[in-house]
Amino acid sequence: MGQDDRVTRIERQLSAAQQIAHIGSWEWDVATNTVSWSDELYRIYGLEPQSCGITFESFLGRVHPDDRDRVRREVTAALERGGRFAYPERIIRPDGTICTLESVGEVARDGRGAVLGSSARAAT
Repeated sequence: MGQDDRVTRIERQLSAAQQIAHIGSWEWDVATNTVSWSDELYRIYGLEPQSCGITFESFLGRVHPDDRDRVRREVTAALERGGRFAYPERIIRPDGTICTLESVGEVARDGRGAVLGSSARAAT
């Protein structure tokens, strides 16, 4: 089995595990404001997998209005201090349902301490 086959198999296993556990994951490259969501995270948000591009602003647009400022502060504080973070958030799905998520992740920094981005998982 070649390296590409192994990577594909591992990606399929991760996707299946996320579906079973109903846990999604994301990564955010702060410099480019590029956010990558797993297929399961799209499903948790009530969206078709990979159906739209995600930025930090579009993520915040899906957070319940009463939680938006707090979530923005939580993310800003995590970027400033680095390391691990965790916070609850309510999201509004396209059908209007409100879902509470627990987000847990970590901020990555380069050798000089500059923020590279963050990655996390969210679970219902």
